[in-house]
Amino acid sequence: MPAIIQQYLSQLDKLFATQRGHADKSKSFKLSSAQLVMPTLSWDWPPASVGMMQINAFKFADTMPVSSAAGQTYQASADSFSQNYRNFLNLAQTSSGPLKKMIRKARKKIAVPKGSPANEETPDGWTVVKINNLSRWRPIWTYSDSAFEWQQKVESGSINNPGTIVLPLKKGVKTAELLSTTDDASKTRQAIDSNINFQKVVIKAKSWGQISITPGSWYDSSIISLASSSLSAQLYKQFFGPDGLLASRVSSFYVAYQVEITFFTQGMNQSDIKNLYQSSDIQALGVSVKPKQIEAGDRLELVAVSPDPVIVAVGIEPMNRGG
Repeated sequence: MPAIIQQYLSQLDKLFATQRGHADKSKSFKLSSAQLVMPTLSWDWPPASVGMMQINAFKFADTMPVSSAAGQTYQASADSFSQNYRNFLNLAQTSSGPLKKMIRKARKKIAVPKGSPANEETPDGWTVVKINNLSRWRPIWTYSDSAFEWQQKVESGSINNPGTIVLPLKKGVKTAELLSTTDDASKTRQAIDSNINFQKVVIKAKSWGQISITPGSWYDSSIISLASSSLSAQLYKQFFGPDGLLASRVSSFYVAYQVEITFFTQGMNQSDIKNLYQSSDIQALGVSVKPKQIEAGDRLELVAVSPDPVIVAVGIEPMNRGG
């Protein structure tokens, strides 16, 4: 599976290479520390009221990944980036006068605002998030586009970025790594029982999108570089080591709209097809799908179940490459 993930991410990056202004496709482009999202997530977050942020949008941006390593599947941790950033500032010490001033200013920006978020004016860099129907202050994160607006742009044609990803499959790749279903008894996800030897899988979308996530003015990236040198070796490792409290953050994600996935093989018989379609809950490379075509032949055609764009990958930004 790691090889398939690497292929997927590499080709995903090529889809955006031209969009970023790279005309020479012979060159190699690479998503910075990208990870594949399996199962995919529906990007169906509703628009938020002015001065507010939806809880799912906040959590997606503020929750740190378990690992910052590239070429693997994405897993969300239980850690909050903004909280760990606050802890880092509280521990940072320096003898430099100018840096002391910067740290004090940064601490004020990340300090939780006083007053009730239900009736107080929202301070710069902050937003209101509803948690269990209660209004809470939270550091704001900004997305380059919303789910609703992005989809509207695709439908109107102002965003037009279709593309195809082709993944050759080496002999011996098991269906378990590509197709899965939910067991009716245990409700756990398991491989679809099939011995079909797939040769390649083709993933198409009406449009692909790249959405950036930016922290608000509560965050100062220069503080990370300047103040991290004041930490002891042990604290530096705790914050910026591979499993550190500020090792990385989710800086972007990649969506696909109206996905179609086709598996090619030398042939399938009716028994194979029965095994593949006996469940109404099928995932192909993490995408919830349903059959588009049910007949014996040299291909298995599937379409996404969700009418919304799905998040297929995330970009991970390492916080401190030095030290």
